[in-house]
Amino acid sequence: MKNDNSTTDSQIKEIEKRLELLNNERAQLLAQLRDLRKSETNVVPLTGRKLNFQKPESPEAKIQLFKRLFCCREDIFPRFWENNKNNKKGYSPVCSNEWVRPICNKPKIKCTDCNYQAFLPLDDIAIKNHLQGIHIAGTYAIRSNNTCIFLAADFDKESWKKDVTAYKHAARELGIETYIAISKS
Repeated sequence: MKNDNSTTDSQIKEIEKRLELLNNERAQLLAQLRDLRKSETNVVPLTGRKLNFQKPESPEAKIQLFKRLFCCREDIFPRFWENNKNNKKGYSPVCSNEWVRPICNKPKIKCTDCNYQAFLPLDDIAIKNHLQGIHIAGTYAIRSNNTCIFLAADFDKESWKKDVTAYKHAARELGIETYIAISKS
């Protein structure tokens, strides 16, 4: 009989030990589950300053919003151009001497090599003309001190809407606020 009791006692101890291990594993798994659920609902704080603004109503308010979002360099800006004869298009810095003969020697001399550069600033008038569709202005993202306030990404394929949505979602997960603008290109 003693053999049966010692076997039973040893089986009980073995089961109790196994149950203790299972309880410890269960507690660890529950803690992991809580952490995962908590991290799933955590919102990553935004990088930089969040722009708190109401939808601009006046033209002046729209100009100010554009400047806050996209204006890095105010001393110069590019304008979109098209040449239907050559089927070319692009952006070039706006120069008050452009095509003024004999000062401007385009296309023989590129703007970057010209001694008579007179670049126009990205001022309220240029932004107003852009917002009204009079011309298409660009902006240079890198300031003269090599800093910037925004990153521009270009989505050109047929899936651009889907790509923009995925980009915006990924940026948000990283805590980066995004603003979408549809460009001419």
